[in-house]
Amino acid sequence: MINITLAGHYVCSEELLEARVVLLCKDHGNPTLLANYRPIALCNSFYQLVNIIITSRIRGLTEKYAVLESSQHGFRGSRSVQLVKIVFGIGGQMA
Repeated sequence: MINITLAGHYVCSEELLEARVVLLCKDHGNPTLLANYRPIALCNSFYQLVNIIITSRIRGLTEKYAVLESSQHGFRGSRSVQLVKIVFGIGGQMA
């Protein structure tokens, strides 16, 4: 069903693509301030599965065909922002 959807032969209902957004209070934040909340989207499982498969396929293709520059570290396997910080001696805390 996933391949049929990706090939464009199956049109998902809008219910499958909708997400419910809830606000979660940050760990040490004051719950009375709206700025201390972060939105979380609760997606349908089918949507999440399709998203994971598409992301996996795109990552594989970008690595196979060297689409991204070698300096690109974010969102790539076997690379991290921590490595960039070590190599370039960048200090500070991670967000």
